[in-house]
Amino acid sequence: HEGQSAEIYFYNNNYFSIRSNEPILVSYFSMGSYKESFRYDPIMLLVPAVTQFTNELSIVTPPFDFESYANIIIDFSDKDKLMIDGVKLISPWTTIPNTNYSSTIIHFRSQQGEHFLKPTDSHVKFGLMLYGYGRHDSYGLPVAMGTTKQFANFRSYIKERCPDLSLKVFVKRIVNWFRIIYEDETANHNQTTPTPPGESKMKLLLKYIYTYLDRDKYKERLDRNELSILFDGLHSYEPCIPRFISSCFENSDVMGIELNHWQNCFLEEELS
Repeated sequence: HEGQSAEIYFYNNNYFSIRSNEPILVSYFSMGSYKESFRYDPIMLLVPAVTQFTNELSIVTPPFDFESYANIIIDFSDKDKLMIDGVKLISPWTTIPNTNYSSTIIHFRSQQGEHFLKPTDSHVKFGLMLYGYGRHDSYGLPVAMGTTKQFANFRSYIKERCPDLSLKVFVKRIVNWFRIIYEDETANHNQTTPTPPGESKMKLLLKYIYTYLDRDKYKERLDRNELSILFDGLHSYEPCIPRFISSCFENSDVMGIELNHWQNCFLEEELS
């Protein structure tokens, strides 16, 4: 059920699959142990879903005294197509029960190195988790985390929940809310702000809200965390919030949206 969690304990060299008809997040946790003469730390990493598998990857193993491993998962009919550093991957494969997938583990010795994996067939996709152990240390990360399909599904989902007309109504409602806040603030301070030449009252209103939300002024960008303050606690009542935020940040700078971009988020919907 939503919000619940479950723990599954298993031992080395056990393979199994996890399926769900609802979205879930799966993480792997190793509690740490002894390897040969030294102890290594616990690690936790997210397990990529098969829908996130990709058709090429570059990995870099760390230097010094780490023993690194790559756990690869691929459809068993495609395992002979996988290449590593331009050479066919020769490794013992294990079939994962009740699935069409096979898995193998590659051991990289104690040396730093970059490796490139790609199947001979561009339609073949595979998953990979990279982890390693050192003296009183360890690391682990999911390397195959393709999100293109997930992002497309998300955009389709939020548009279904918030059609075009609903989005326009939502934007108008938010602007009216901004206007009340702005008018109350100026009335409380007994001030009237003249509209600069070439700037509409609408832009002045949006500039005021932007300045209010932009807490870290040095950046001169409005990021998602700052924008989330505006809609805190409203997601259950306003299904158009995710679509509005997604569309507003679609072509923005990685640091956030600038003032003119923020104003256009509203003006485009207002005028369309």
